[in-house]
Amino acid sequence: LFRWILQLDAMDRKGLARTLLGLSRLAPRLEDRILNRAFDHLPLAEADREILGRPVDFYQTWFTHPQADDPYWRQIDFGRQIANTTASVHLVSGWYDILLRELLFDYGALRAAGHKPYLTIGPWHHLEFEGALEALRQGLIWFDANLKGDRRYLREMPVRIYVMGGGGWREMESWPPPAQNTLFYLQDER
Repeated sequence: LFRWILQLDAMDRKGLARTLLGLSRLAPRLEDRILNRAFDHLPLAEADREILGRPVDFYQTWFTHPQADDPYWRQIDFGRQIANTTASVHLVSGWYDILLRELLFDYGALRAAGHKPYLTIGPWHHLEFEGALEALRQGLIWFDANLKGDRRYLREMPVRIYVMGGGGWREMESWPPPAQNTLFYLQDER
């Protein structure tokens, strides 16, 4: 989150500040040096000031509304309406993405509503370059298939996941894959 605050701020800046942030992306230690004060700062509600030297509006809003069931969040949460989606959907994320849980919730809601979304989950985190490239590649294939009718490169199975630990890429009909419960005992069953 703190890295994201720094990066959003740099995108809003011009000139030297933006150039320095670009260089810090090439040298993670430089970015870490900028953020270390925030990583160790308490109270957390003031950590944004350690990053930019001033409060960050969205960060302060989050601290003003810390509960997920706060009416503030309900008015801007469109997740409950996702079943009404009429467009074709392809969701792309990574196993380490901070928004993976929400993406899988949306996927499940679309499936429950009778839609047939595509899903890709790879071995990356939210801002990782590999994930962005894969999302772009999948997006171009998706748009060709759904806007131009060119389905040559669209995979047959709607779900493609990367199995961590050397399993590689696997394709399947839906997520989660069929499973069977197994009981394990830490002592004799007697």
